Amino acid sequence: MYWQKRFDRKNQNQEFEQDILEIRKNNKDFGYRRIYGELRKQGLIVNKKRVQRIIQKLGLQVISFTRK
Repeated sequence: MYWQKRFDRKNQNQEFEQDILEIRKNNKDFGYRRIYGELRKQGLIVNKKRVQRIIQKLGLQVISFTRK
């Protein structure tokens, strides 16, 4: 029954999702670390693990990065 009650909850990450999408639209090659830094610059207090989880959920994870 626990999972059925979760359907009625509102999305707590909605605000962060909009901000992450806006940052990602302006900077295509930003990963979760850079996006986390941008959110901190904007004054939002958010955990980096939450940022990474949201990015994975939205399908925005950067895979084209190669280490030099």
